Amino acid sequence: MNFLLKSICCVFSLLLVSCHYSYEGNEEEGVVGSEIEYKLAPSILGKEIVEAQVDFVSPPFRANNEFNVWYEISIVNSFKDSLTLNSIDVVNAVDGAELIKSFDENYLRRNYIHLGRQSASGNLVIGPGQKGVVALRMTFSEALEIPNIVFHRLRFGAVSRDGAIVELTFEVALIEIPAPNSISLGLPFRKGKWFYTAESHKDTRLISQGSPSYAQRYAIDWAYLEDDGVFVKGDLEDNKSYPAYGQEILAVADGVVKEIKDGFPDNIPGQINIKITRETICGNYLVLDIGGGVNAVYAHFIPDSFKVEVGEKIEKGQLIGYLGNSGNSDGPHLHFHLETKSSVALGGEGIPYHFEKFRQLKSFSYEDLATMFGGDKLDLSDSVNEIRLNEWPIRNGVVEFE
Repeated sequence: MNFLLKSICCVFSLLLVSCHYSYEGNEEEGVVGSEIEYKLAPSILGKEIVEAQVDFVSPPFRANNEFNVWYEISIVNSFKDSLTLNSIDVVNAVDGAELIKSFDENYLRRNYIHLGRQSASGNLVIGPGQKGVVALRMTFSEALEIPNIVFHRLRFGAVSRDGAIVELTFEVALIEIPAPNSISLGLPFRKGKWFYTAESHKDTRLISQGSPSYAQRYAIDWAYLEDDGVFVKGDLEDNKSYPAYGQEILAVADGVVKEIKDGFPDNIPGQINIKITRETICGNYLVLDIGGGVNAVYAHFIPDSFKVEVGEKIEKGQLIGYLGNSGNSDGPHLHFHLETKSSVALGGEGIPYHFEKFRQLKSFSYEDLATMFGGDKLDLSDSVNEIRLNEWPIRNGVVEFE
């Protein structure tokens, strides 16, 4: 949620840390029961030493002209010795155990996260009792290519009694892939050009009342650009210098206002003026119940700018407040995502959504963010201008809504 202003060198970028529909799922969707008949191969050791599970699988969604399937697999080493994760295969459990996707060592080094300890990037050694998570990302050209049921084949390296390295293979985590996303939203703001970034939120794991979840799996940070790409005019430490500041924020669907948090001051751009905790991270925020077990979460409003009240029924496109710079934010922007209902904000599972139509003007990687902005504007002269229909804006870039 952090929008980073590098005022000294006049570079402006987003630093992402840690927003007609129908969703009939719940927080247990993706957890497979006994109705799946495929039987995983037994451990070659005669006993199970690796725990692996997928807690939640969100619906596949369209982005960049492809269908995307995103979820996380957690792995626990319950063996007395260390294991080295070598690869993960995703295998179709219905169609003759067809290999769907193989995630090799290079992918795992970039995407394996050790939980509860600091470790060097790329370390795939899992010690006894240690746990880690891998975010698995798969793409398919057509919806019909998406398998219904899959399992995971994990390969580990282990040291034998004579000191030799041996490979151990386990079949684990049998899961069901739900039907593709059916949620199509209205805009959370007015039409125009918007810079966005959706890279780092997807791996933000939060624990709520003892249960982990990825509420921000499909969160996007948004900042308004003027037509010529200008994102700041005047004093870099004045929120009002940014065209994004004060933009009208709208209801993305009909719904009921479930929660509002207000009273946090705007930060000075380039700074965060409050201690960031679970209670302050969103700053001034609003949670909208849009039905079907899904909440829309909006964060970083201007204080005292809400135009609706808790319990109020509101309509799609209705003004709800104004874009600010409160909470874990050091530049004016809107944080927006959908999540399953939970008792606390950021306590649900992230749910994908589509926008009916937008123009993709620019796309770039997370690593490119620090060099994309210079001076007071973003160069839009090389825009690709690709029309996207019923998609989610993936990665980072600039889109135009008309």
